[in-house]
Amino acid sequence: MLRLARPALWARLALGVAVVLALVLPAAARSWRIANFDAAIDVHQDGSAFITERITAVFTGQYNGIYRTIPIEYPGPRGANYTLFVNVVSVK
Repeated sequence: MLRLARPALWARLALGVAVVLALVLPAAARSWRIANFDAAIDVHQDGSAFITERITAVFTGQYNGIYRTIPIEYPGPRGANYTLFVNVVSVK
């Protein structure tokens, strides 16, 4: 009788592990990549610029989009830092 109980216990354990993996693995199967990145930059006479970026992202799994960070602070010569003045016109 004891020998029959152990295989049944192992079968239940294996079934439990299989159920947990079946629930966890699809949630972890997420990835994304940038499929295309285009930028058009128009520099004006006063030194200002109008920049248009078009980013095409491909998602696998559940996502709500991406964040685009624009660096605006840079180290300058002799330890002086400078900051870009950015005005985001639109995001689509």
